[in-house]
Amino acid sequence: MATMRAIVQVGTGCPEVLQLQEVPKPEAKAGSLLLRVTAIGVNYVDTMRRRGWVPVPPEPLHIPGIEVAGVVEAVGEGVTGWQVGQRAMA
Repeated sequence: MATMRAIVQVGTGCPEVLQLQEVPKPEAKAGSLLLRVTAIGVNYVDTMRRRGWVPVPPEPLHIPGIEVAGVVEAVGEGVTGWQVGQRAMA
């Protein structure tokens, strides 16, 4: 299985709950794009989640940064109008 490095939130509290970890590299799911991230925006809601003031989304791993820009690496089934290599943001 391919892996990548990511900053993962492993609890709530001070910035020390953010750890650099090797995580499984995601795959493009049906109806979605997979981006190779080139820039992220960590904003106030991310700090509120880290502190435990706002619930963390129910994902296996919480990786902060809800604003993202990058390059399309894979296109999921059913997605039209996008191709590998295009720049995108969310």
